[in-house]
Amino acid sequence: MSPIITNIIYIIINCFTAFIIHRFMNVFFEESLCKKRYLIAAYIFYPLITSTAYLIWGVPLITFLCNILSLSLIAALYQGSVKKKISSVIFIYLFMYVIELIFIAASGIKQIHITDRSEQVQLVWHITMKLVTFIVAILVGGFKNIKEHKYSSNMLFVSGIIIPASSAYLILAIFETGQVKQNTAIISIIFVFAINIIVFYLYDALSLTYEQRIKNELVNQEREFYYNQCEIMHTMSKEIAGLQHDMKNHFFALHELINEGEYSKAKDYILKLTEKSSGQAIICDTGNIVIDSIINYKFRNKDNLGIDVSVDAIIPEQISIDVADEVTIFGNLIDNAITAVQKCESDRKVTINLQFSKNRLFIVISNTYDGRVEYTNGTIVSTKEEKGHHGHGINNVRTSLEKYNGVLRLEHNETNFTARAILYLNNDQ
Repeated sequence: MSPIITNIIYIIINCFTAFIIHRFMNVFFEESLCKKRYLIAAYIFYPLITSTAYLIWGVPLITFLCNILSLSLIAALYQGSVKKKISSVIFIYLFMYVIELIFIAASGIKQIHITDRSEQVQLVWHITMKLVTFIVAILVGGFKNIKEHKYSSNMLFVSGIIIPASSAYLILAIFETGQVKQNTAIISIIFVFAINIIVFYLYDALSLTYEQRIKNELVNQEREFYYNQCEIMHTMSKEIAGLQHDMKNHFFALHELINEGEYSKAKDYILKLTEKSSGQAIICDTGNIVIDSIINYKFRNKDNLGIDVSVDAIIPEQISIDVADEVTIFGNLIDNAITAVQKCESDRKVTINLQFSKNRLFIVISNTYDGRVEYTNGTIVSTKEEKGHHGHGINNVRTSLEKYNGVLRLEHNETNFTARAILYLNNDQ
């Protein structure tokens, strides 16, 4: 293979390396906080300066300094502390260097030097090494998403490993004969790298789309809670206004019944007034509109379901919990309590206790149940039919709690099932 073709392939590999660095940088920083055009320019600058240093001078020290300079320029454009930027540059460079050393040891080649025209196998190993580095970058990014509880499809994640691994195999197969045409080699390498880049940009786009859809669903659910809360308040306001308007007449009628000694009729009249004024009562009124709305909405049909609800809540009007997490935590725990209590033939009770103290939110939701509890590997699992479609609620609760260093504990005796949760917040209360 001619030196010109080899150099072109090296530049292509360096362009792909810039994409690998981009994946690693996303592990350390949030790209959304950067100016896109400057960042794109820095990633274009990387293969230009590193390729120039390597192909023209070929001095290891100069190549090393150009790599560090280029990585530092890229890191400088992200938002973060100087310490974090320096750490990211050192980590990425050393990580890629260690992988190169592993490949040198595995291949038996003394040095992977792409300009060594006599060894085409070194070119193949160099491309394969970059694809493996790319797989590592994907795995690191996947672990970061898991830690931050971001959406990550298992199918897409597995595909993310299979695609670059298959690409490495394809490169090895193409060059296996040792009689590859120069044009074929360049086109094949370009296509392999392009496919990997395009697939993972599509992967990112799909992940963002799914996350946005989840957020929209939570916003719609939140609006439904607010709307129901407003309806409850509006209905009660109308009933109170009606009672106030007729209060004088009601008192006069009661006065006449008592004067006539019609105590039984007076008692029945009072009961009718009580029933008329009960309406759809507000169960929870802490002043925290989100939590009030969720609890009032969830128990709006408590009378029809025969559920006795008791709420003891002392919490601030504002607490530093993301609304989506409030909906997840309270919505799922209350749904589970309602589902369990409905299986009881009698004595359907749900008790909710919320307390806020020293930046800690304590949640205790207890309910009667039918005595059935199932365990798998020491963990309580759903007793609902079609378990494959259930059991995600508690996992989602735990995921939301982890964001606030919180924990969830499930307890039960013969008659009562209790969910206890604690969140550590940053309220200045």
